[in-house]
Amino acid sequence: MRAYISLVCSVVCGAFFLGCANNLIEMKYASSIQHSYQLNINAPVIIAPHKGDLLAASYIPFIKQALEKRGFNSLYMQGQIPEKSARNIIYVSLVKMMRSYPSSSVQYIPSKMIDRSACFNYDGMYYCREETYPIITGYTTSLNLSAEYHFIMDWYDNHMKKRILYIDGSIQDGACIYEGIYQDLIQQTISRIDFARGESYSYSAPLAYYNFSCLISRTKMLGVKK
Repeated sequence: MRAYISLVCSVVCGAFFLGCANNLIEMKYASSIQHSYQLNINAPVIIAPHKGDLLAASYIPFIKQALEKRGFNSLYMQGQIPEKSARNIIYVSLVKMMRSYPSSSVQYIPSKMIDRSACFNYDGMYYCREETYPIITGYTTSLNLSAEYHFIMDWYDNHMKKRILYIDGSIQDGACIYEGIYQDLIQQTISRIDFARGESYSYSAPLAYYNFSCLISRTKMLGVKK
C-alpha cells in the first residue's frame, strides 16, 4: 500500500513539473516615455480605470500591489484623495480583441498516368514516362477565431496636464487560456517597466496564476502517444 501511494505521488509530481516546464506563454511589451521625464516614486499617484472599464476597475488592487513591488509607496485608488493632490494619475484598461481569419484545405489522392507523348523505343521495347497527378476529392473552408489580451497604462502628469508614459502589455491566444490571464499579464508588464526609455519586444514567461485543472489537462495531452 505504501509503495502504491509513493507511485501515485511520483506520477502526480512528475505531471505537475512537466506541466510547469511547458507552462510558458508568449507575451509582448511596448512602451513610450517622454524624454528625460523623472518619475518620483514617493509622490502621490492615483490609479483609475478608463471611463466605463469595469473589468479594469476590479483589478485596481492587484495593479496597486504590483506597483508597490516596484517601490511606489504613495498609491491611491480613485476617490481616496482629491485628484489635484496627486502628482500622477494612471488610467488603466484591460482589452480583449477578437480576430477572425479564413482558412481552406484541399483533399486529394495521387493518381499515376502514362504520358504517351514521351514514349521511346529502345532495343525493340517501348518505354513511356509515368506521371503522378492529384485528383481532388474534397475542399473545405473554415473561419478561425483568435483572441488578443491587452493591459494598457496611460500615465499622466497632473501638473503638466499631459501623458508622460504609455505602456501596452499583451498576450495572444495560447493553447490554454486560463482564469488568471490578466493577473499574469499585469504582473509581467509592470515588472518590466523601464522608466528611463521606451521599449518594444516579445518574450516568453512562465505562468504564475495558472488554472490547475487546465494545466493537468495540457500535461495529459503532452503524454499521449499514438
